[in-house]
Amino acid sequence: QGGSILAGVYSVPLVLATCAPRWLVSQEPALLLTLTTSSVRQSFFDQGKLRFSRLTPLATRSPTEVARACASESLKTYQYLVGQHLIPRDAPLRTVILAPGEQQPAIQEYCHGSSHLIFEFIGLAETAHRDKLKTPAGNLTADALLIHELAQKTPAQQFAPAAERRFYHLWQIRFALTAAAAVILASGLLFSAKTMFGVYTQRQE
Repeated sequence: QGGSILAGVYSVPLVLATCAPRWLVSQEPALLLTLTTSSVRQSFFDQGKLRFSRLTPLATRSPTEVARACASESLKTYQYLVGQHLIPRDAPLRTVILAPGEQQPAIQEYCHGSSHLIFEFIGLAETAHRDKLKTPAGNLTADALLIHELAQKTPAQQFAPAAERRFYHLWQIRFALTAAAAVILASGLLFSAKTMFGVYTQRQE
């Protein structure tokens, strides 16, 4: 609408699959929790690959609700992964929470390490800075970081019907033709300049 061109419809798990392994550094099994404006997403990675992802909506997004959700949903996901034999029953699961620095103390009150879960924290602002996202610190959200990651590296898979992307394909063709015309024009100018320089050199001789 409004003259917008639809490039594609992408899901958050597809975006996380491209950037989260870099945040996690290690390829050992890990559960990544990302806090968006209205939910907590739990994504399980193993050997750098996304294996499972689920979303838990939040009613108020108060610091207490966020902290409780992180603790309870981490345990539920751990139990699910054990039940599906995706992780060993007797091995603790590395659980990494991507959250703003000001939210981390409240979350730490509820997310205590146990024999099942080992909690770690990744600063949202620090991660955004490393990934070259320029935005005021006070307005930074995980949503903004994920959109930035999507723009930097677009997943190959998307969910928009071909008919809805028709104008995007036309834009790609137009852009390719314009780029080709610019290359041809530049080549012609260079050839003309070389020819004129050759003529000038011959006259001088």
